[in-house]
Amino acid sequence: MSTRSETRSAVCTKEQTIHPVKLRLEANLLNQIDAVVTRRRPAPSRHQWILEAIFEKLKREQ
Repeated sequence: MSTRSETRSAVCTKEQTIHPVKLRLEANLLNQIDAVVTRRRPAPSRHQWILEAIFEKLKREQ
């Protein structure tokens, strides 16, 4: 069982620290993301889709 403490800028667990990030996107880009997300079954959340995109980009860049 992991212990959890919340601070103003991060959520901490034994495994990792998660920092909230505000992402500003143009409405058109957000609409494109939503269109792609709704075509997948099962449809992931928008958050999950963006995380997948980030991980794919990191994998290509490394």
